[in-house]
Amino acid sequence: MSNLTRREFFSKSAVCTAGMMSAMGFNINSSSPGLKEELKLTKSRKFKRICISTWAFRRYIRPGKGQDTPKLTLIDYPKFINDNFGVKNLELLEAHFDSTDIGYLDKLIKAMSDSGTKVRNIPCGLGIDLSDPDKETRLKDVETAKKWVDIANYIDSGSLRYNVGGKRGGTKKEQIEAAVDSFSRLTDYGAERNVKILIENHAGGLSTHYQDLVTIFESVNSPFFEPLNEPGNFLGTEDARNGMREFFKLSGWLCHIRPLQGIEYITIEEVFKIMNESGYHGFCSIESCWDIQTRENLEEGIREMINLTLKCLA
Repeated sequence: MSNLTRREFFSKSAVCTAGMMSAMGFNINSSSPGLKEELKLTKSRKFKRICISTWAFRRYIRPGKGQDTPKLTLIDYPKFINDNFGVKNLELLEAHFDSTDIGYLDKLIKAMSDSGTKVRNIPCGLGIDLSDPDKETRLKDVETAKKWVDIANYIDSGSLRYNVGGKRGGTKKEQIEAAVDSFSRLTDYGAERNVKILIENHAGGLSTHYQDLVTIFESVNSPFFEPLNEPGNFLGTEDARNGMREFFKLSGWLCHIRPLQGIEYITIEEVFKIMNESGYHGFCSIESCWDIQTRENLEEGIREMINLTLKCLA
């Protein structure tokens, strides 16, 4: 890896900023006299940062046993999101792919092309543990993960999210060393294919404490490896505030947004305040709404989250 640290990269690199702005449709021609106007976060510009996860519509895509038949397939999803919300950025869960065959992926690509939408992230990681101290088993998981990097590259997704794991035993030191090795291999593979690798802070396992994830990010030290900030998965108020500040320093691509219903240690408004103060300008992927398990009209709930996001983004 380069001697340039990730913090130096994000604070000094115009390339990273330009790539993010270009992905959102900003005019990044530095000779343009209207460049400063382009960078102002008007409502239109804020809207280009909004992404919607298939997790928000999991009841439509994967209804529980004994419930209604699915209302949506992944192939339907791009048109559904564009028609109902006008949002162009998608987050597509691995669990919602009905197939990974080329024919299926081509249908998905066509659905996105027809609707003018684009996949920004694929949350992955079912059944694998990238911090397993058993190297032989873990490297098989790394190879499984690489197959999804290839899929992301094929459908032009900017990133993949993998969980760090840490539930198969070993000491914390052994798990961190294993994770650094796994994500170094996976990040190098992703960088060659222009796919970022993200880790989301999930409750349980090695991702319980944000400090351990920061150690992994700084050890791998690559601009193609960064956090996916999930504000609802911290341990308390100070842990959330400090953890989000650390994560936003290390990330610039995508974070999750949800109403934090039932979480008492922080509000969604404070999350946006920390985000804005940190200078984060990446995508905000909406993955839930109020009363998501019981409300009949999920579309209405997601519109509420879109409006809140537009209101709170600085």
